[in-house]
Amino acid sequence: MTERTSRFVFVVVLAVALSVTAGCLGAEFEPMDIDIEPDAEEVETDETGDEILASSLEAVGDAETQTVEAENAMALGASRLFSLSMSMDSSGEFVTDEFAHVSTDGVVDVQAFGIFDNETAFETESYSTPNATYTRSAEGDEPMSDWSVNETGIDDRPSPFGFEGIEKVLGDADAQLEGVETVDGDETYVLSLDLDAEGVILNSMEAFALYGSDELEEEEGDDPEDEEFDEADLDALDAYVWVDRDTREPVRLAYYVLATGLDDEGGDGDDEGIIDAEGAMEFYFDADYTYGEPVDTELPFSD
Repeated sequence: MTERTSRFVFVVVLAVALSVTAGCLGAEFEPMDIDIEPDAEEVETDETGDEILASSLEAVGDAETQTVEAENAMALGASRLFSLSMSMDSSGEFVTDEFAHVSTDGVVDVQAFGIFDNETAFETESYSTPNATYTRSAEGDEPMSDWSVNETGIDDRPSPFGFEGIEKVLGDADAQLEGVETVDGDETYVLSLDLDAEGVILNSMEAFALYGSDELEEEEGDDPEDEEFDEADLDALDAYVWVDRDTREPVRLAYYVLATGLDDEGGDGDDEGIIDAEGAMEFYFDADYTYGEPVDTELPFSD
């Protein structure tokens, strides 16, 4: 997990903790209306879902360039107390081990105690090379900031939207073949996925941490990687990947996670914790991929 992700996770947990300890006011936590279930038709094949998934991961490993258009959403809070939601649209282009460019537009909304409601639009852009990562951002009507430079290269700061994001989510998955579906004129295998919930959540955290503030400091001793997520808290974990039948490249990946009844130890909400029995969080990720298209790797500023 990157330092920025750790900061982002800590800020989210701290905000919920402060809300819960402050009283019982505010609106009910309402889950997102998300439906990613495919419209797949039956297909006859000797291959299993796991075999198709393995060939898909091999195709990703062989690809040199990739582009992505992604939608992301996150919501969490404690009923009657606090809610935080973020949604964003991202586009990216990647060259294996050499270059990454990601642009994002989004909105973050914070509500608390029924009397506070703040919605802020934001925009971010980043370039990564083997030697450094360059970022700039803006909030509301502000102009884009100057480029900031972090001497962390693409290998040390992989993007959740690129090759590494796909491999992280799909690498340990079990897959079942659901059928075939046409995507942008091409026939694809549709696989339902049995994923590790913690890995999926961390992947989404990495995506939203791209909007994290560099001024936020992580409290000493608080490391989100030390926290264990209890999958018994899951209400839903739906995930699918669409794999091109000819090229075996994954052309779409979508998942939705909902967990309720959370406390500060990942329990069922019956024990004392920083989140009461109605604490909840959810994540949505839906990305379309293409491969082999030329990517302009020239930076729009002097390196």
